[in-house]
Amino acid sequence: MITKEQIHRLKNQGGRNLKKLIKRSSDSKSILFLLKNLGHFSKNFDDGWIIPLLSNRNKQVRFWAAKTL
Repeated sequence: MITKEQIHRLKNQGGRNLKKLIKRSSDSKSILFLLKNLGHFSKNFDDGWIIPLLSNRNKQVRFWAAKTL
């Protein structure tokens, strides 16, 4: 499982690696942990990988994806 520190580090790298991490995460629990611990984005953050999560079958993932945007 990923830690909050790893999420923070990946977020500061611009979001590309977060997209890769989401693709590798098959369970909703990991995706929810990631979304809940993202915090604020910088202006140059690539948040395009969050859009597909809005159609996830898990309603909590959809909620947190919308809240993150």
